[in-house]
Amino acid sequence: MRAVVCRSYGPPEDLVIEDVDEPVAGPGQLLVQVHAAAVNFPDVLFVAGKYQVRIPPPFIPGNEIAGEVIAVGDGASFGPGQRVSGTTFGAFAERALLDAESATLMPDDADFASAAAFGVTYRTAYHALRSTAEVAEGDWVVVLGAAEVTLNGKVEHVHENESIYLPIGATHRLANPGKIDLELIEVQTGSYFGEDDIIRIEDDYWRG
Repeated sequence: MRAVVCRSYGPPEDLVIEDVDEPVAGPGQLLVQVHAAAVNFPDVLFVAGKYQVRIPPPFIPGNEIAGEVIAVGDGASFGPGQRVSGTTFGAFAERALLDAESATLMPDDADFASAAAFGVTYRTAYHALRSTAEVAEGDWVVVLGAAEVTLNGKVEHVHENESIYLPIGATHRLANPGKIDLELIEVQTGSYFGEDDIIRIEDDYWRG
């Protein structure tokens, strides 16, 4: 099978794709055909040798997977054909081992990419936004770049990892004053979020 391999500590650009032996499911393990694997900051630290736990090269990085069970070890509580997600090590490969105790059965309507990113990526982002930053309804959180927000006539500049609160009914305008793309998260709650719920006083993008 093919896998991403870290031959020596360094940047992600030094990783290589190689043919490696397929793993075999041991007791309590699942062999999973990987359909999606999430990429996280700890993965960069692992391949650089800067994580708090160092794994001697060569190794297959990656910690989050979602896929289909193709083989099970003794005592594993899943069967071939079931769709599962979970946290393991060696996720950046066509097939990976996953402890049955840490595996989650995917809902029928879930896609592999979302399931792979849920365990660490989603929960980390949720914790940062809600527990640490205490983001609330009406907030804009800048992820990349810088935002120029005009709120009731007052201009505010919001930078990466900062947020601004927009009260209901406030006249506001968003602009990108920089040269790199602006990425942000808009937090809204309520029962209706249609475009016709917005009154556009001035619009440079011809949205009506």
